Amino acid sequence: MALASLAAMTHAQARTPSTKRDEEQAPLQRQLHEDLQKHSELGDKETGGEGDLATAAWIASRLRASGYQIEEQKLPLPYFATTRADLTWEGHKIEVKAQPVVVTTSPAGLSGKVALIRDPSEAPLAAGKIAALVLPYDKHAALFTSHAATYLEAAHKVKPAAIVIVPVGPTQEIIGLNTRLKPMGDVPIVIMAPRDLPALIKAAMEEKTLTLTVTGQASQRDTVNVIGRRNAGKKWLVISTPRTGWFTCVGERGTGMAAFLHLADWAVRRFPDHSIFVVNSGGHELDFAGMHAATPLAPPPESTVVWMHLGASLAVRDCLDLASRQKPFFLPTADPQRALMASPALMDKAAQAFAGLSGLEKPLPALKGKGELSGIMDRGYTQAFAVLGVHRWFHTQEDNLEKVDAELLLPVVQAHKALMEAAV
Repeated sequence: MALASLAAMTHAQARTPSTKRDEEQAPLQRQLHEDLQKHSELGDKETGGEGDLATAAWIASRLRASGYQIEEQKLPLPYFATTRADLTWEGHKIEVKAQPVVVTTSPAGLSGKVALIRDPSEAPLAAGKIAALVLPYDKHAALFTSHAATYLEAAHKVKPAAIVIVPVGPTQEIIGLNTRLKPMGDVPIVIMAPRDLPALIKAAMEEKTLTLTVTGQASQRDTVNVIGRRNAGKKWLVISTPRTGWFTCVGERGTGMAAFLHLADWAVRRFPDHSIFVVNSGGHELDFAGMHAATPLAPPPESTVVWMHLGASLAVRDCLDLASRQKPFFLPTADPQRALMASPALMDKAAQAFAGLSGLEKPLPALKGKGELSGIMDRGYTQAFAVLGVHRWFHTQEDNLEKVDAELLLPVVQAHKALMEAAV
């Protein structure tokens, strides 16, 4: 009770306007709040889905209102409409998520014993069986990096009948894993929620025969890169952010989207003598496909003063991990598991602009495979930066509106402004 009271007092104090600056920033905070709500209402953001395309239309209309000339670059990318995805045996049924790019089973499913792989050295146990890859505790995000890649490579070598990935992490939920533009193997791969692991362990110990069924309609669907241009001078500013992701992804994508809309509008007024190129890309979870397609359309590096990329999870609510509570015990602060990455030319200015923001105080070089920034810099853009966070609910159904707060996003947006001004 004392802990709860203290947290409530601290949160109330943090929300009490005490200066003229707080009052001046109130309209922006309200706008960020409204945009986070709108992003949530538009639903799941998987590439090519209804939520993705509705969000693209919303972004395009807002950019037009800010004075940008809009181009929509269409991208046909893999899409899978799931009919059935589950693992069954003797009265048990576990819902799973088909891993894109999807390899299906027959309608009758694929049956076999299950082999638990808790370390890559155990992979030989899975030859001809359903390999259950129990990944070490982590905030898993992609099939082609870290633990998942190591386990997957080891499993493929022994030719399992199918692969079930169990991404153990801060939640008990299924985690969406970013992937390449082709299947990551020649057998069905699915993701299972860690909460179902005890039942699977029991089935493996009892040597039960399990049936994995993955059916649905595979196709290609168009997503779009929403590209905006404001022509004013010979020097260019670039602002970019990805739009697509797993589930509603309000923390991961929504924070960047709300910031992007404001910063794109602000830049038009703040830098009247600069041309501006903005891009809101699709296909992020499919090997960053949208940004790869959009970057060649950007102004050349020699004409670009600075490239601001709004990555993932700019500001998500932090919480205490209390096993006795079913709901998160939120704190009035942002999750510090986020990083500020910057090109060498911007390191000192980045540290000054983001000083005092948890996790962002010390800029890092661009990390390969962690978002789009490294690819941007590889093309020769010497003044570029991005914020990238991986919060507790990253890539899960729990990444919803409850996990964000416009008050926590506001100072991050202001820091982006400060760094762009310093770079220009």
